Amino acid sequence: MALRFSPDEGNIGTMAGALAIAILLSLAMFSWFILPGYSSGQKAYSGLNQLADSPVIASNVTGYADLSGILGPVQVTTPAPSPNKLGAVVMKIQLDSLRYVWKPGAGVDLDKSTVIFSSPAGREVVPRNSGQPMKKPGWAIVQKGSTIPYQGADQDNILEPNEAFVLFVYPSTPLPPSTPFTVTISMPEENALMVNRTVPVQVKPVMNLG
Repeated sequence: MALRFSPDEGNIGTMAGALAIAILLSLAMFSWFILPGYSSGQKAYSGLNQLADSPVIASNVTGYADLSGILGPVQVTTPAPSPNKLGAVVMKIQLDSLRYVWKPGAGVDLDKSTVIFSSPAGREVVPRNSGQPMKKPGWAIVQKGSTIPYQGADQDNILEPNEAFVLFVYPSTPLPPSTPFTVTISMPEENALMVNRTVPVQVKPVMNLG
């Protein structure tokens, strides 16, 4: 005797088969797309924590004539001013990427950095100098801020992601017009930041060096 199925039983069998196929397709898509994405996301997050940034110039470099008094953010004193020569340089630096996730303490420790001022007059390792008023030679961190609006930098001298530091560099020898010079900031385990500029033909109290 042949078996007969009612229409309802046939519909239930079809629906069950379709449901099984849908479940299998969902599992396949999860294994093909979701798991690799999660894995790569975990790796990316880990990579962000381990990423090492390099310092770069964040804005135009400013030069100041060799005068006594207030040079930008710093008070200086010099026994023999040379107003027709370049006396000091100010530059803002930051790391070369904007990140929202990083390992606390990651960045460049400027307490371990070396600042070198080079020109046709010679090569000078400029010492750290926080005296007020500042005397030649010396360099200092004179301002700290954040690259993200409404945020600030912490109090240490580690240039962290999303922070910006302003450096004041005050070499021993002022430079006459049209003289090329290089400020090199060397840091352990980081590429040195080299800033090449030329003294303008006409020296003014404040100069945009580009």
